[in-house]
Amino acid sequence: MKKRLFVKGIMLAVILFGLFLYATYLRTGQMPVPNVNPGEWFAQVSQKVTDTIQSLKAQASQLAEDATESVQQSAADLQTVAQEVEVFEQPGNPVYRWRDAEGNLYFGDHPPEDALELTPMTENALTY
Repeated sequence: MKKRLFVKGIMLAVILFGLFLYATYLRTGQMPVPNVNPGEWFAQVSQKVTDTIQSLKAQASQLAEDATESVQQSAADLQTVAQEVEVFEQPGNPVYRWRDAEGNLYFGDHPPEDALELTPMTENALTY
């Protein structure tokens, strides 16, 4: 029963839509739905898809370049830190821990004169 009612409802909607299109044609002399050439439509959609793919490829390429630069910069930063750690590990180079006026913690071999809580560090004591 429900299936028949549903089918009848769909048929009624199609008939009403057709009557609407016909009434519009009678009033304006033009069909409300423009003639669409499937070949032209497919060509337009195909071009949009191609353009989108090219744009995404360009964006992916730029992201890859940015990531490469970031990784190279991080590697350079790590190398700098490793060199600084080597300097601290050499005997005879004292390492100090201090805080500035804002409470930030620092480590280094040349503390500023206005350093607060200046503490000389012992070997293997570079921890908070």
